[in-house]
Amino acid sequence: MQLKCLQLTVDWQQQCLFVVHDILFTRLIQSETLTTERILLQKTIGTLDMLHNRASLLQINSFSIHFPFDSTFNEVMEKFINIRKWLKRLHKANGDMSSTFLSQVPKHTVSNEVWTDLSIKINEFELTIIDDLFEVKLFQNYCLMADEYHEREIREQELQRRIEGHEKMSQPLNNINELKKALMDANSRVYIKRCQKTNYDENNQRIKRNLVRWHLRQVDLIALADQSWTGKENILNIIHRIDCDSPQIPIDTSDLCTIWCRYVILKCDDWSIHFRDFRQPLWQMQQFHLWGHICAAETTPDSLDSIRTPWVDIGEPYSPSRVQVQRLLSPLKFYHDINSDLDSFLISFGPAWENTIAQVNLCLNSITSRTVDPSPLLAWWDKIRLLFHGRWSFAANKMSWLYHVGSDPYNDTEEMEWVWDQTYVDWTSGKFLIKASSLSIKLRTSSKYDDCCLLYLPNVDTRISLNWLCAGNPNDHNAVRLATRDAVKSRQKQEPYDSYALYRSHHVNLAAKFECKEVPEGGTPPTCTIYASTLRFCEGVKNTMMSITRPTRRGRKFLSPGETAVPLRKPLLSRHYEAVELQLILPQFRVKYLTSFARQTGAQVDCRLFNFITYQELHLIEQHDGLSRRARTLWKPKMMNINLERAQMWLLRDANEDKEINEITNKSDNQQESQQQRTFFLSLDSLVYIRSPSTNSKTSTHSVLIGGLKAVWNLTNRRTLFLVYERYRRNNILRSNLSNPFAKELEHLQQEKILNTSSNQSPLDDNIHINDELNLMTTTATPLPTTTITVTTNDTISQPSTLASFLDQLINESQHKPSVDLDPVVDASVSLVGLRQCSKEDVEEHTLHIELADGQIALRGTESRGYVILSAAIALVDQYRHKPVWRDQQLCDKTSWHGNLQGMQYFATTVSSTPSTIDDTNDMSSSSSDDDIIWIPQRDIRDENSLLGESSRNVIGSIATNDGHGDQQLQCIISKSNANLSYVFYTEQTQQEEETDTNIVIPPFTKPSMNELNPIGESDRLLVDSLTFIHNDIELSTNSSQYRTIMDIVNNLLLYVEPKEEGANSKLRKLRLQIQLADNLPVLRESIRHLLERVRSTLAKLRRLEREIYFFSRANNNLVNPYSSDEEDGRERTLLYTSDEYEKLQTLYTSVKVQLNKLAEKLGMMCAVYKDMQLARLIKLRIAGTSSKTARLERRYELHGGSITWFIKHDDGQIKNAEFLLRNILYTKRYYENGTNEHAISIGQAQVENLLPDDRYRTILTSNCQQQHTMIRVYCKEGESVGGIAVKEHLEINVAPLVIQMTRRFSQMLMAFLFPNKAQQNNEIQQANNNNRSNKSSLKHTTSNSFKRRTRSAEGDEELLTGRSLFYFSNVDLDAMEKRAKNTLSFQYIKIPEVSLIISYKIRGTKEKKIGDLENAHISFPTLEYRNLTCSWHDLVLAIKSDVKTVLLSQAIRQNINLRLPFIGKSTRAQNQQLLATTPTGAGGGGGVEATTNNSVLFNSDTINNNEISNTNEQQEEEEQKHKMKLVLGTKISKDLIAQFKRRKDP
Repeated sequence: MQLKCLQLTVDWQQQCLFVVHDILFTRLIQSETLTTERILLQKTIGTLDMLHNRASLLQINSFSIHFPFDSTFNEVMEKFINIRKWLKRLHKANGDMSSTFLSQVPKHTVSNEVWTDLSIKINEFELTIIDDLFEVKLFQNYCLMADEYHEREIREQELQRRIEGHEKMSQPLNNINELKKALMDANSRVYIKRCQKTNYDENNQRIKRNLVRWHLRQVDLIALADQSWTGKENILNIIHRIDCDSPQIPIDTSDLCTIWCRYVILKCDDWSIHFRDFRQPLWQMQQFHLWGHICAAETTPDSLDSIRTPWVDIGEPYSPSRVQVQRLLSPLKFYHDINSDLDSFLISFGPAWENTIAQVNLCLNSITSRTVDPSPLLAWWDKIRLLFHGRWSFAANKMSWLYHVGSDPYNDTEEMEWVWDQTYVDWTSGKFLIKASSLSIKLRTSSKYDDCCLLYLPNVDTRISLNWLCAGNPNDHNAVRLATRDAVKSRQKQEPYDSYALYRSHHVNLAAKFECKEVPEGGTPPTCTIYASTLRFCEGVKNTMMSITRPTRRGRKFLSPGETAVPLRKPLLSRHYEAVELQLILPQFRVKYLTSFARQTGAQVDCRLFNFITYQELHLIEQHDGLSRRARTLWKPKMMNINLERAQMWLLRDANEDKEINEITNKSDNQQESQQQRTFFLSLDSLVYIRSPSTNSKTSTHSVLIGGLKAVWNLTNRRTLFLVYERYRRNNILRSNLSNPFAKELEHLQQEKILNTSSNQSPLDDNIHINDELNLMTTTATPLPTTTITVTTNDTISQPSTLASFLDQLINESQHKPSVDLDPVVDASVSLVGLRQCSKEDVEEHTLHIELADGQIALRGTESRGYVILSAAIALVDQYRHKPVWRDQQLCDKTSWHGNLQGMQYFATTVSSTPSTIDDTNDMSSSSSDDDIIWIPQRDIRDENSLLGESSRNVIGSIATNDGHGDQQLQCIISKSNANLSYVFYTEQTQQEEETDTNIVIPPFTKPSMNELNPIGESDRLLVDSLTFIHNDIELSTNSSQYRTIMDIVNNLLLYVEPKEEGANSKLRKLRLQIQLADNLPVLRESIRHLLERVRSTLAKLRRLEREIYFFSRANNNLVNPYSSDEEDGRERTLLYTSDEYEKLQTLYTSVKVQLNKLAEKLGMMCAVYKDMQLARLIKLRIAGTSSKTARLERRYELHGGSITWFIKHDDGQIKNAEFLLRNILYTKRYYENGTNEHAISIGQAQVENLLPDDRYRTILTSNCQQQHTMIRVYCKEGESVGGIAVKEHLEINVAPLVIQMTRRFSQMLMAFLFPNKAQQNNEIQQANNNNRSNKSSLKHTTSNSFKRRTRSAEGDEELLTGRSLFYFSNVDLDAMEKRAKNTLSFQYIKIPEVSLIISYKIRGTKEKKIGDLENAHISFPTLEYRNLTCSWHDLVLAIKSDVKTVLLSQAIRQNINLRLPFIGKSTRAQNQQLLATTPTGAGGGGGVEATTNNSVLFNSDTINNNEISNTNEQQEEEEQKHKMKLVLGTKISKDLIAQFKRRKDP
């Protein structure tokens, strides 16, 4: 039998339209094609009983189904099925339509007859749902407005061109305004005319658009039947085999109304689902091939509660005209065991599509049938669990998942793509198995970072399991029994009815495991590549995922006819999770971080083993704010483990880093790798990170265990890390400045803090008085009219700002006499306040524990080939969260950090090359390879019994250097010592999201009395952020080469400042000086706003150029998006550019980026200065409002050392020459909120021992007063800087009486140790002293009045940002001010009290006494006081030296004369003093500097050998005397003093 039809149209009451073209139906007894399929199938499965069967063939050219937007197809289908049921019942009962069958459960029998084979071929199949006409109109109007805007600009440009053409021809138009007005009228008419026609096509029909389009091409479906798959028993056996996890249906059951089984073979060339006119499909399969068993079964209900009886209106002439039929509520379930192959599989999704998906769901609710069960609707995942059971596996060459990041559904350039290559997927009940040759996570952007591979995993095996949490068995889908509404009402139960109560899932636990197999040798390991822009892109992905989709067509206005209640919002799978477990196992792992695509600078980490496992729990937090809102999601990590082994980290630096910026490059990745310079940074033997919930203060939440750390810190690594950090910091500053209007944010902050200050700290009348005083202070200055700037603010108060008034303010502030409370005795145990604050008595939680075992770091300088290794057996870092405390009448959280270094040792190379042997001293780290570093064995770090014996602590090992200069050996220079670090800080307490379900314990607070002098109390004063560092006994032993290596590391590595950083700091100081001189915040605020607009416009221009370059490269290289539509791809293929245009585009891009960097840097500096100025003003207002008028202590730094012993050794490193000892060292720094600092340094004991053999003195330096606890104390108080000039309000140096015993041999040894090239350095120092001597007198008389008024020069015409200049000073003046502020300090008060010295000096030998020898000479260092001195540190030292040398010179001459007196009989001390009474003495200080000198000198009346004096050569005596005076004074001795001494010597 054969049936043909050219076109078939079925109209379902205008709710659906079926259109079929070219139909060919054939019914055959046997089909050769199907017989061939059966033969092949029998060879495959082996259970086929029949090779021939009846066949029905259906061929269709095109089949399309169209649904309107407001279709009610479910109602039409309901009527159609009811009529079919009525006809079936009518013919089955031979016309008997009595209602007796309605009271009985229908009985069904399963036929054992083999069904007919079915073959369906369709060339084109299409199912569409028409979009809402209102939505289509909105879209068309938007497109019209965008197009009309561009057309209007074209018309205006054409009109302007014609007007300019007439002006060039000397024919100006007089009616220009009328022409522009006419153009505006014409634009309006054109827009109205186009708007009237835009929603209609050429046939004057409304334009329609598809909401969703389901398209299949070249579909070939074959459904085979066989005797082995026919019959209830055979089909149930197959179902039991497929659905083995669920409870089995009994074989002898009769509760089956529908059951069948077919072997299905489906082939399809293309299967896609599109939304509207989006460029990318939601679902797309290409070359799809499916085969396997598909079974269906529907159970018969056991009672009439699951059977509904709808009415069917038959009409005349039938009687009765209205009858009832039975409809079962049990669902039809499918059981499948299918396999499939496909070439590519694509799924696209994004939050931008959720509104469209919601629109499709609303339409499907009207198309599909509705259940009459009153139970709450099942979620889509529970529906899948209920209806589909079995296994589906498929293999694909490429499987992709596209996640749209942007909010525009038409944008296909901002995506995150997951790509599985050579994929095999197996889906069973609640389990997914994905095996792929590689998994790549790519980021697609319209820039040069397009197709950037974020993560690459080769040979990946992914296992995902879903554990559904239900009230019953999650696999027992047969327990679901539906009921009608009438049956539920008859039960009369108070509890809400739910037919799915036992099967409905309340939550789901997800477990995902990613495991990579072993990577073959030479293959690419698992790699994660991160750019700086990648982090921003991932942040955008996170924000997109966390965004909330707005409801679509919800509310009473959109209810269907007959509905009164708004249906509940459908649950979301993202809120259905209870816990998620993620595990990642990698045999190798590589992480690369690069700053940009053009600059391959960053870091690379390689590890041999990487394991990651985490367990996260989802909590829904209700919002109790009086509004109806959804609960907030909060993910809490309950467990996290990270384990990696044998990790190494290299720093990467682009070879073209210092060259001209060129961001656009067409080089391949291999070329970029070859241009990188890779240097070793660190390595780890193992790293373990554990996160677990903390139950008490003894167990930590975060634990990090690191073993075998080896790191190298040299100049190259320092520069690379500084470059990476600087770029990261600049990007963050730019983002923060562009996030919100900066000035508006600061104004709001200022108003809020002023209100808080006025309401909490002072009454209203006090505030008025303070504001009046502040206004009076700002208006009393009377600057010179030639340099005065007066800017009127919103308060109509003139604020003069000039250089002269600025300096007058400095003078006025310096005239206040400083007052300081000094404690001469410093007890280290009492002063270390940070230790008391870090007490563990009030600890609530141990949040972090870091343990580092056997760590070592190598430090290498630039001027020496040697290096120093710092090692520690154990390093511990702990963080504690304490109980909340009250500070400044505010509840604060308290957090402390504790660090402990145990078994610290320092090693250094014994041989170090001199600077002359180094070719390039500027980049020593690059010339010296890090492979020649001798790492310390673990047994020596732990001080275990090693095979090296006793000498293991001295020499670790030796290795030949690469340059052939000899062998290098490591020697222990510092024996084992310990160090402790404590840091405590307080933050304002806020209700964290993690603490919403916990009770916060608030300590009691007692309101302070207003009559107290210190309202906050002494105990609260200690509650400040404190940093305390304690280093126990240090024993240091170095030779000369090791000392030079250490000094090279300190000067050229640790204290080295990058030129770029120094230049940025210089610009910042200059800009701060400019703004402070102008003192005009309104103009500065306008400048910042204007600069923000320029930065935003420049950034937008840069992004536009990036997109143009991206589309050019995409079109020029034929890189067509495989997921886009053909129409859009053809449009992009036409965007071809010439090479000249591309080069111009690159040049323009480079120039715009350089301009953006400059503007961003300037914006960051201006915002930083503005914020500092606003903060300083707020602090001043707060201080003025307090009763004490003092600034609040913000931070405290404390450094304490037990004892430091330094042994100076010979070059061989074995013989000790000297010993330096320092004990009880304490350094304290206090930082106040107004920017002032206090520094205090105290040394309990300082002693120098001479270990040279056969030398006269053993103790070189010691204290003469053993009862004092402090030997040296230095106190310095820094005030607020004025104009960039640092102000030292108080500087005082106290030194206990000293005993100094020196020999020439020791001094020569020490000078040779410290200064190997002393001869050359002495000449340079002498020339410097001669140059500085001429400037000494001008220094002493320098005052603030030395500034002269400067007139405005031509260079001052440059404006800051806007059209208004902030200051009237030239750039030359500002450069001079900035340079002087950098190198100059203002000392308001300096005091150095008197110091008594007992000096002994021996020129040569141990017993012989020479003319230059001194024995117990008492010399008094005078008391010095300076006030209002402005100079540098070097100039201050020269001034002190000049003032002291005359006093010390006179005392030295007296001592020398006393030693030279002839012995006549018995001499006494009184006679010697009487003899020296006539000797003239000099005292005093330089001009302009006050100095107080104590002229009393004490001597010892030692016996003088007259024979030795008389036998000494006069010339030799004179040279020795000169040497002694020069040793004391440090300067050249004048001839007058020598002549004076000679006259005293002659009788």
